[in-house]
Amino acid sequence: MLTDRKFSNAEKNEVLFITPHAKVLDALDLMAEKHVHHLPVIEGGRVVGIIGSTDTVSAILSSFQDDDAISEEETIGNWYE
Repeated sequence: MLTDRKFSNAEKNEVLFITPHAKVLDALDLMAEKHVHHLPVIEGGRVVGIIGSTDTVSAILSSFQDDDAISEEETIGNWYE
């Protein structure tokens, strides 16, 4: 039971986040590597958004539908503008 566990025994996890300047493909790679589906977008110590794996895949797929492959330089911040 979770209430029986002491905090000191709890698994310690690193806090994952990205910045608006992170590349879309890097964000997707990080999510896949760490087996997470969402990442907070942090700028200046504040949460400015949340990006999900579905968002990144949708952006990539829509770029192919427009016959314009996603640029390796495409950043998360471009989606918040």
